[in-house]
Amino acid sequence: MNIVVIDNDTALLRSVEIVLVSKGHRVATFADPDHAVSSLSRLPADPVPPVDILVVDFILSRCTALEFLEANGRLFSDCKVILMSGHTDLVELSDLREIGVDAFLPKPLDLEKLCELIGDRNSVQAS
Repeated sequence: MNIVVIDNDTALLRSVEIVLVSKGHRVATFADPDHAVSSLSRLPADPVPPVDILVVDFILSRCTALEFLEANGRLFSDCKVILMSGHTDLVELSDLREIGVDAFLPKPLDLEKLCELIGDRNSVQAS
C-alpha cells in the first residue's frame, strides 16, 4: 500500500516509517503539510492512486488535520484516513466519520494498533 504520514514529530515519523516499510508498505513521511500537498500534487493518479492510506496528526504546523483535509480533500478522497492526536479533548470522535476520518488513534501512538488498522501486506489476516 501507498501510505502518507503527516506529523511535525520527526522521531515519530521515522518510527512509523521503519515499522510500515518492514511490513511491505511504501511510505512517504512529511513534517510539513504544505510539502506533502506539493509533493503529492505532482504524482500521476494513473494507473494507481498515489495514496491508499493517510495517517495524519490532528494538530499540524499551520492548521488542524480537519482543516487540512477540507482544503486538500481532492488528494485524499479515495483513501483511508487515520487521525492521531495526543489532544483527545479537542477531537469529537462522533463527528470524525462525517468528515472522512476512518479511524482514530490516541498518542502516544501504539504502532501495533496502527499496523492492525493498516494491515500487513506480508501476512494473512485472521477473520
